[in-house]
Amino acid sequence: LSFRYNVICTLNPNKLESAYSKAAKYIREHKPKSAKLIFEQLKESYPSDTEFERAFVEKIITASNAKLARYILSEINSHYMGNKELIANPNANELNLEHILPQKPSDKWLVEFSKTDPNQYIYRLGNMTLLDSSVNRKVGNTSFEDKSAKAFSNSKLDITKEILNYSVWGPLQIEERQKKMAKTACQIWSLNY
Repeated sequence: LSFRYNVICTLNPNKLESAYSKAAKYIREHKPKSAKLIFEQLKESYPSDTEFERAFVEKIITASNAKLARYILSEINSHYMGNKELIANPNANELNLEHILPQKPSDKWLVEFSKTDPNQYIYRLGNMTLLDSSVNRKVGNTSFEDKSAKAFSNSKLDITKEILNYSVWGPLQIEERQKKMAKTACQIWSLNY
């Protein structure tokens, strides 16, 4: 609930705090035996799948929140892999947050972004993946083709291998990938309301 409400939808925290207080009071007074009864107290604060998905599709996570981006991507990867590859809160020394369109793109990268400002896409979740830190250092700001051949193709993570489905990397690909991630996020961060 907090992840949907605060982190992705960035709704008014005062309303959620009030709902949590109401739930705490309910617990104190009724001592419920089931979490389901507690969740019912919070139901009106729960962002719908439509609201959550819409906010996720637009989500930008800046460099100062790299841990959050790694957490989100690791949860999505675990879901893609059927939880076979659990990397909860991946260590930044082992798995880097890779910006497919680099944070400082060369002119070669800007061809696909000729009709739009690339800075609008660098920190979109659809432009990020997880990559082994030693591989990430080697590919740096190289072209999309080089990154695909030298890094993404050798990854064991489904969230990174899926990038190989794209022959070019531009605004449309980033938006498409983030929409796919948003649908997955609705399944991961979900309460049965």
